[in-house]
Amino acid sequence: MKSIRFNFLAFFLIFFLIGCQQNTATSKMQYVDSKYKEGQIWSYQTRSNEKESFLTILKVEKEAEGIIIHIAVDSAKIKNPNLKVGYSSSIGHLPFSKEALNKSVTMLISNNNEPPNYLDGYQEWRQAYNKGEAGIFSITVAKAVAYVEETMNK
Repeated sequence: MKSIRFNFLAFFLIFFLIGCQQNTATSKMQYVDSKYKEGQIWSYQTRSNEKESFLTILKVEKEAEGIIIHIAVDSAKIKNPNLKVGYSSSIGHLPFSKEALNKSVTMLISNNNEPPNYLDGYQEWRQAYNKGEAGIFSITVAKAVAYVEETMNK
């Protein structure tokens, strides 16, 4: 059973890295947060080899477990054996608790940017989340990026 869950998670992580479609739908769970807004770009405490990496806020939602902030990560260097160049530079969708994101972000770079394409990845996550088969990250963004890299390279 653990192997099935791991394979399920690995599939979704790889799916998110490959790319997603533009978000044109709105969610009933959409939430207006006092700090995080769709389209914001933030710097964050990166891994040592990714100092230029940044994150974009894709969506903010409120669920029973708290505020969920959906982000994309760009300008990263994630080892990816499935690509010719050997690494991915972005992750299209990662859901975080607000607390974890608060521990990660360092500076707001800009507001009102067009979020990258993420609807397919979000919808896959949302379906799994609604079934209790997916969750949110409660670790820092840097640790989540490292986790994605580790999972992709097993």
